[in-house]
Amino acid sequence: MCAFHCAVLYGPEGAPTQIELYEEPYPSVMAWPEIWVPVEDKGPIIIERFRKKPDGYLASLGCESVESVYRQIEERLRDAGMIDEYFSLDYDVKRRPNEPWPASALWVVAFPVVGGSEGHYIHVEALWSPDGPSDLYGKRRLLMLGKTFQGWDHAWKMAMFIAQLLEDASWGHVEEEPCPVCEGVSQGHTCCPPKE
Repeated sequence: MCAFHCAVLYGPEGAPTQIELYEEPYPSVMAWPEIWVPVEDKGPIIIERFRKKPDGYLASLGCESVESVYRQIEERLRDAGMIDEYFSLDYDVKRRPNEPWPASALWVVAFPVVGGSEGHYIHVEALWSPDGPSDLYGKRRLLMLGKTFQGWDHAWKMAMFIAQLLEDASWGHVEEEPCPVCEGVSQGHTCCPPKE
């Protein structure tokens, strides 16, 4: 799963007609603004967790919920001072707070669109591949939605910031087996023998 830079193509009524994904910024469309602002490093966003078993193999504990990933992204956006209007979960996702992150999605993308009457929206969507020739665009699902009144460049900056957070996310966060005595992480506790 990756997050990509993307360009949105608009039809005559201003509605998005196509989303094109690029692994590199598309140089002839626009200048890409600098996206990093100095903020406290909180480490990568955690999407999937594993536990190391006594035999050395990893056991998946599953994916975080969409709400958990949203909270991690929202915290970093707030720390960076990027939210001026709102950034929230989609209404359907709010109704299912424990829904796991869509790990089966081909891509999770973040992109801005022009608002219908004012401002700009930032979409975070999961995209699945088309089912065949009759399905041109595949399936998509809105996960998170933001709004800004700071203009197009700020909307792109937010979208690229989110895309970079998702690109750098941890898909393999490994948790140590809890200590049977104190229930803390085994290594480094005085009640547990040191691991060799």
